[in-house]
Amino acid sequence: MIPTTSRQAFVVVAITFAALVIGARAAFFSAQPSLPSTCPRPSQTSARSVFQHKRTSQGRATRIPTTRFHKQQISCSPTALCVCSVHGQRRDVTIPLLDLIIAETDEDSYLSEEDELTESMVQPLPSTHLPDELTTLNVYGMQLSRPVHKRIIQDALERGERNGVGELNGMEKVFGHVAYKPNANSLIGAIGCTAEILMQANTGDLDGDDDNIVDPEEDSIPQTVLCRGSYRFIVKELVQTIPFPVAIVDELCDEETGNLTTNATIVSAVEEDEEDDDEEDMIDDHATPAELEKRCMVAMKDYVDQQLDVLIRDMTPLEQSILEDTDNRVNLTAQRHAAEEAAAVYSVFEQYLVDLCPGPTERYFAVAFLAAEMANMENDVRRTILRLTNGIDRLRYVTHALEEVVGMARARRMAHAITDPVNDDRESTDENSLMNLKVGTPALPPWAKSIRQGMRVEYYWNEVEGWCEGTVMEEPIQIVDEIIMTVRFSDGETHRLPFTADEKVRWRPPQQSSE
Repeated sequence: MIPTTSRQAFVVVAITFAALVIGARAAFFSAQPSLPSTCPRPSQTSARSVFQHKRTSQGRATRIPTTRFHKQQISCSPTALCVCSVHGQRRDVTIPLLDLIIAETDEDSYLSEEDELTESMVQPLPSTHLPDELTTLNVYGMQLSRPVHKRIIQDALERGERNGVGELNGMEKVFGHVAYKPNANSLIGAIGCTAEILMQANTGDLDGDDDNIVDPEEDSIPQTVLCRGSYRFIVKELVQTIPFPVAIVDELCDEETGNLTTNATIVSAVEEDEEDDDEEDMIDDHATPAELEKRCMVAMKDYVDQQLDVLIRDMTPLEQSILEDTDNRVNLTAQRHAAEEAAAVYSVFEQYLVDLCPGPTERYFAVAFLAAEMANMENDVRRTILRLTNGIDRLRYVTHALEEVVGMARARRMAHAITDPVNDDRESTDENSLMNLKVGTPALPPWAKSIRQGMRVEYYWNEVEGWCEGTVMEEPIQIVDEIIMTVRFSDGETHRLPFTADEKVRWRPPQQSSE
């Protein structure tokens, strides 16, 4: 496992680098008020103004200009350039592949401790359809300990130097991160997203130059790599399998919106990953693509506001004292910076969406992937949306997933306000609220252990349904600190729901009718 000090150092470096990657949003868009669909990713070769967002005491966002020297960037085509059938402008590109997909057919398969570490790596999502100034959310950090993974990074760096970085031929310093394999025994037809290497160094030497290639033979030293999602690809041919796969790939883009038949693609893709889920509840057949796009943008805005409301606020003296005495201060700072950056990216993206993506195909592509990135969705969701070439189905899938996240957070806050309205007042710093601040692991309420088959309970479903009354149909099953209950609600539907300490505000005994 990675030492705590190393993780903290890596977080600090990632925060610093993300701040440096933030582009001149205002300067860039004031200089180019309207971006045509055929323009490549902007590149700058001189010092430019970088605006870092900072919260003031009044809670408003201000921009502090700084300057930095920006190296020549690779020109990359936006989605508008590469929508021709399902293959983009990059063709016959040779890249090394990082394949972390575990065989799903083997029910007895398990992950070792090191495999669990590699499986926790974030699946990159494409960002070449956006200017550099809006790709800061697509920057990922990972630590590699296996020699074969280090050699993949070395091979990607060497290929980028040999082929001449800067040409529009896909020969960047990138490696492919596999997201889906149609056959567990072959990579032909596999789909994934490339990751552009921005910086790499041995852990403990985080000031290393990204132009220097770290010796992969230093097996005992984990290697830290900072990369950015680049473009989506599909494997055409394998040219090497040992010690790691090297493939010839094509850029994979979406089909034209006018040629799409919705729902069929997403159902076939999701059924393989989530056979037990009721997809009829997730897919809204009556929503038009324009409505889905609007709902997704609204959900993104709500998610950003929720993150800012939770993370960016004045802490009480007791909270500050607790943070200073623990190791959580670095993590909280990173979360605050991430929330501020997400708010800045959304603000610019919303304002210039039509200029960046003039066509519906490009807009559905950009909105869906930005929403998934902004909400830090799980790798399973990322892999599913990477497989889809139907932009409308992807937008529908991401919109429902994001609305579920936003709705759950809103329900928690409402339930907390109902059960404990005093502590929900975040601006209150009186003695009573400070005394009621609880620190520790939440526990199940005493009445939860007395629930038996046939008893009636109430469950807070969402803000639309509110509190729903139901009857426990089976004897509750307790697994460690979680109680699984089968509840039939008054509308006739039956659901198996977990009763956990973190979700206890969503459960309560039946209330007396006010009538």
